[in-house]
Amino acid sequence: MCSIDQRSGGDQCHYFRKTDGYQRSEERAARKYSDYGFVLALICVALICLLYPTAASAWGYKGHRVVGSIADQMLHDNAKAQVSQILSYEDSPDQGVAITLRIAGPWADCVKSVVQIVDGQGHVTYSYEPSNPEFRIPCTSFEKDHQHPIEQARMEDYVGRNFSQCSYAPRGKERGCHNTYHFDDVAFQRDRFDRSYLGTNEHDLVAAITAAIAMLKDNKAPAPFSIKDKKEALFMLAHFVGDLHQPLHVESVYLAHDNVPGDNKGRVDPDSTHQIDPESVTAGGNRISVRDQCLMNAQNQCHRRREAAGHY
Repeated sequence: MCSIDQRSGGDQCHYFRKTDGYQRSEERAARKYSDYGFVLALICVALICLLYPTAASAWGYKGHRVVGSIADQMLHDNAKAQVSQILSYEDSPDQGVAITLRIAGPWADCVKSVVQIVDGQGHVTYSYEPSNPEFRIPCTSFEKDHQHPIEQARMEDYVGRNFSQCSYAPRGKERGCHNTYHFDDVAFQRDRFDRSYLGTNEHDLVAAITAAIAMLKDNKAPAPFSIKDKKEALFMLAHFVGDLHQPLHVESVYLAHDNVPGDNKGRVDPDSTHQIDPESVTAGGNRISVRDQCLMNAQNQCHRRREAAGHY
């Protein structure tokens, strides 16, 4: 039964009633795209970006579900049987029922609703606390409130094991190392990925995909990743492959400021300067929104720091 979330004031029923309609539309989209694979999907996204050049938005959970739906339809029988075996519920009443890649796709974003709690004695715990009812739409399949306490415990355990290996604190708030697994910050001037480029690291998107594949191949996930089992690895892979193909999710824009000159459009190439100046860093290209009016000089260069919205 749906209820009103008193803390957020939102009508959860309003959001959950949408789910069946979204599911039907996503399944139709998956059937339509399956003949053309990711190429057609990426062309559509590129056209959207051209029509709305002021923002390059993330896939969102619906996009990740479509990616998963395409993968579900492309699996051969043997692979499908193995995926079903790995992605099965451990909770009653759905114990043994397979979780499709469509359902698994948003999982790595669902874990972003797990927060770190430190009590007065310094004891640290991790708790799944979605801040907005709409965030829960793709995540109810993993919630104890929907008869899946083991799946919710898995999300909380995953964040606890992947929180402190590195620091990620956009706008001064620590969000945990696991949030860095979703993106790379290679300068947009590069036309390919290379570990020698600045903006890559041992816990970035490409490293996370490599770690998940290693686990699925019966190898140990390399540090700093902590991957419990193949199920967790497949949850990660289903999401991160979608992130990898997301526009502007693997590159970043670095901007000039008073002490760091840029090109004639106010942009900095860190690989040319051989360092990343903290004052030139934006939050990547996932969702860029200029929040500060630029002061332009005679060469039309921007010398005020601009910020971008964070990765999702």
